[in-house]
Amino acid sequence: MEKVNHPGHYNIPGRKECIVEMQEKFGSEAVYWFCKLNAYKYRYRAALKGDKQTDLDKAAWYEAYASKLVLPINGKWIPCGDGMPEYGVPVLTYDGEFVSVERRIEYIDGDDDVVYGDWWIDGYEGDESYPYALRDGTPTHWMPLPEPPEEVQHD
Repeated sequence: MEKVNHPGHYNIPGRKECIVEMQEKFGSEAVYWFCKLNAYKYRYRAALKGDKQTDLDKAAWYEAYASKLVLPINGKWIPCGDGMPEYGVPVLTYDGEFVSVERRIEYIDGDDDVVYGDWWIDGYEGDESYPYALRDGTPTHWMPLPEPPEEVQHD
């Protein structure tokens, strides 16, 4: 699996992994599309070059990496199928009817130790020790929250 997840030729001693340096140099959006295109390429050629399963594993790795990137797309809705926000980060969501502020919460079920990622709505008006409400349904799109306004100085 090392030749898929963290191959040596992408890890120069004394430097960060190549994809991390790419993200720092070119930004999350560029790396997101790089990952989406690489995933497509690996799936496209999987049966034509080398080990098919390795290419499919590489495609899955790039898709997983892309799904973890929060894209700074200026005010544009991101389809959930194109990538998801990081766990715990509040974002705007849209489900075809309503816009809400929500966050994806990762938790482990005590019975079977399965990790789940559900959408939770911020500002739940119930028990104060439980500040979120589990969303009913699934959003179709999301976007990062805008920056808060700067305080205006009045003379």
